[in-house]
This record gives sequence, structure tokens and C-alpha cells, in this order.
Amino acid sequence: MKKSRICLKIFFFLTVLLLIGQSSYSQCKLDRKKDDFGTGQTVNSKNVMLAIEVPHSFNDTWSLNMKYTLVDSLIYISITHDSKLLVSIVRSIFFKFKDGTIIKKETPNTTDDFIDRAGNQFKSTGFLITKSELESFATKDLEKFKVIFRAFPIKPEFENEITSRYSVKLKNDAACILNELQLITASKK
Repeated sequence: MKKSRICLKIFFFLTVLLLIGQSSYSQCKLDRKKDDFGTGQTVNSKNVMLAIEVPHSFNDTWSLNMKYTLVDSLIYISITHDSKLLVSIVRSIFFKFKDGTIIKKETPNTTDDFIDRAGNQFKSTGFLITKSELESFATKDLEKFKVIFRAFPIKPEFENEITSRYSVKLKNDAACILNELQLITASKK
């Protein structure tokens, strides 16, 4: 009788863990790309809007978006600046969390330019982050950020609070990328 109760409790516990794992995994909307010429895989979260500015007219509108990228075991945050008129690479970005933690990224590792079919220009800047920094993004609430552009005369520096909606999204995406990183690390062992 005791063994059947213990087995039943273990079964129930495992079932609950499975359901929790599936629901958290289903919240992870990640884009996976396999490198056909190597053994690596790139995993990207979706872009999350950090800020949007409409200075004078709709044509002057520009925005900043952020996503996480995992390339093998390297973790990046990518900041994309887009506009119809003028865009710039991000020279540095600073994040402040509600608990007072500050993450400073002052040396870009990657940059990329592109134009979409509608004529919008994009410049993407990638910053390498550590696992502990990713853990901060995954477990702490973002409060605000400050970005310094390399060449954006309209606003060379821009500081903005992050809405709770986008803070939660960035936190969930960081947790998903952290989970992917742990799977990669476990598979290498």
C-alpha cells in the first residue's frame, strides 16, 4: 500500500513537471538556423521594441529593437536601429534593472546594414554578453536603458524607461535562450 502511494506521488510529481516544462517551452518562440557548412546552430529570439520616436512627422519615425542570439555557446544581444531617413550603429548601451544592477556594453562585436522593400534602413549592432549577464536578463526586471549612437545627429544619446510589457518579454526571451544554452552545454558533456 505504501509503495503504491509513493509511486502515485512520484507519477503525479513527474506529470506536473512535464506540464510546467511544456508550457514554459511553448512560450519560447525562437528561430533556429542550422549551419549547413559546419556543426553550429544559431538561435534567435524575436525582436522586442525598446523605444520608438516620432519627432516631427511619420517619415521621421525611428525605433530601437532588441533580441538575443545564441551562436553555438556565444551569446549576443542585437540592437537594431531603423528609420526611413537616417540610422546609426550603436556605440554603447547600458541597462539598469529594478534591483540596481547595471550592465554596460561598450564594445560592439558585430554590425550589419540592410534596407527592406519599403525603403526602411536598418543597422544592427551585436554585443557579446556573458552567461551571468544573460541570467540577469532572465531573472531581473529591466527598468531603463541608455544608448549612445556612433553617428545619429538627431539624438546622439537616448535614454528611455522600458515598459513592463516589454521588460517581461525580454525576461522570458532571455530565459528561453538560457535554456537553449544549458541544452548545448549538456549535449557537449
